[in-house]
Amino acid sequence: MRLLIDRTGNLFNTDAKIIGHGVNVDGLMGAGIAVQFRIRYPKNYQNYKQDCLNKLLVPGSMNGMIEDGKAVFNFASQDRPGAHAQYKWLFGSLYDGLTFMSKNQGFVSTYGDTIAIPEIGCGIGGLQWSKAEKVVRLVEELFDYKYEFEVWHYDG
Repeated sequence: MRLLIDRTGNLFNTDAKIIGHGVNVDGLMGAGIAVQFRIRYPKNYQNYKQDCLNKLLVPGSMNGMIEDGKAVFNFASQDRPGAHAQYKWLFGSLYDGLTFMSKNQGFVSTYGDTIAIPEIGCGIGGLQWSKAEKVVRLVEELFDYKYEFEVWHYDG
């Protein structure tokens, strides 16, 4: 199984049944691709916002839900909006997501083993993709290459 699958275009065109993105823990999806997640998956947004209010989503963790046939993962790579993402939080949140998948084989048999993501934590989050890619590869190595990340590079 390949570790990273590079795609160019619109993340929302993926055939993967699991889709994820980086979020802050203030309960705001107010800029960048997060706005598209908020619009396309309003129930996920409400769940995310509630978990933030209840302090259940912290930097380095993941939450999500099933909506419109997709498993939507919110990876908490930032403590607040803006260029505040950290590689350790990106690592922790991706690790959290793959741990969830490993413990729930019924989930994997239904939704597959590929997670479609943007250049997570980059752009508004402030991380550099070349370094974030190393984080993704490290997380995958810890899970013995059981899962794939389909990385979408937006072509505008």
